[in-house]
Amino acid sequence: MNTQTVEDAVATALANRLKMDKADIDLDLPLHLLPKIESLVVLTVVVDLEDALNVVIPDDIPFEAVTARDLAKLIRELM
Repeated sequence: MNTQTVEDAVATALANRLKMDKADIDLDLPLHLLPKIESLVVLTVVVDLEDALNVVIPDDIPFEAVTARDLAKLIRELM
């Protein structure tokens, strides 16, 4: 799976959980600055990504990522 596909999946999952337009998700914005973001939302995004990408994401990965692009990169490295 290529980088763009994983980044797109991350943006889609975040947009769905935050009830935002996918186009409004800035992959380079620190995750903690996204509106309405909290740890429970991050965990549900991870579950969504595991389902969408058919990958197991270790619990520490989302907390290592500063931005959504970082999260996509870390997930991509698992594949």
